[in-house]
Amino acid sequence: MRVLLLADGSSVHAARYKTELKRLGIEVDLASLEAGECVDIKLNRPTGINAVDYALSAGTIKNIVKKGSYDIVNPHFACGYGFVAALSGVWKKKPVLLHCLGSDILISPRKSRLHKWRVASALQKADQVLVDSQYLGLEAGKIYGRTNFEIIAWGADKEAFDSFDKKKQGGFAWNKPIKVIVPRVHYRVYNNRFVIYALKDYIRNRYITATFPGWGDDIKLFKELVRSEQVNSGVEYYDFMSRERFNEFISGYDIYLSASLSDSSPASLIEAMAAGLYPVVGDIPGVREWMDGDNGVLFNLRDPDSLRAAFENILKRPPGLPEILKRNFVRAREYGMFSKNVEETVILMQEMIKDAGRKE
Repeated sequence: MRVLLLADGSSVHAARYKTELKRLGIEVDLASLEAGECVDIKLNRPTGINAVDYALSAGTIKNIVKKGSYDIVNPHFACGYGFVAALSGVWKKKPVLLHCLGSDILISPRKSRLHKWRVASALQKADQVLVDSQYLGLEAGKIYGRTNFEIIAWGADKEAFDSFDKKKQGGFAWNKPIKVIVPRVHYRVYNNRFVIYALKDYIRNRYITATFPGWGDDIKLFKELVRSEQVNSGVEYYDFMSRERFNEFISGYDIYLSASLSDSSPASLIEAMAAGLYPVVGDIPGVREWMDGDNGVLFNLRDPDSLRAAFENILKRPPGLPEILKRNFVRAREYGMFSKNVEETVILMQEMIKDAGRKE
């Protein structure tokens, strides 16, 4: 099987997905407007304007599919490469499996009518649509009235699951200060400043430390807030690192915290559950498919006191913590193992290719 993958070549998710496909023996070429080590076909960006360059690349994609012996086209992100696949007309010749990633369904269509039309076009022309949660499928259905979605989460790497045993052997002990990681890049949607507003007293008094990525559009504003609230000594930053290093890195923390305003089925939450971190997550629809309030904390994103109250209880150590972490691990292993989920995706592709052959 030969796959033409259309995705952001600079994305960690695209790189790990392509790597896993190749590990399974799949021939895959990644075509992308964005540069990256995993990119095989670099598409031209004549204007630097995403919407325009997506549209202009449609003809190139059509020619690539025409000349290449691809069995299936696999665009990621409905508003971008999904739209490219729809506009190019490749769906007339090859089956198209569209991966929806979350923000392309939950955020992009609200930006403008043009954005919504691009997403609807992608959903309409794809032979099959893959989402990572039931919630995302339902939201996609509101944009374009189709109901045939396949649900496969992204999931965690094997190395994340391996680190769980180390925590188990240590009795899931927490030392003081408790180590909290917020592995969400500094974009407005991830709402990292809310964490500082809510937990500044706990950080300042060294009850907890909080570690964040050291990059993102809002990093300057975030660091200014950290300085103004005088919590510098309790806030740490990490640089971008390989998947292998990150899986080892996250295992050194006690609590996973996310105040994201929008999510589908967040890979970082699944990784945390696999690695034995206690999850503390803003209460939004996407995460409720993994969180029920008994296997961690769901807090009110409109109320900093809700997060403060959660940590007041967490500092006393949640009752039944080892059993909670074990249940989370089992759930992540059952539904959120990345290698297994990519295997399911490959099976879906094979079925689509067979169906396309029967129609010819």
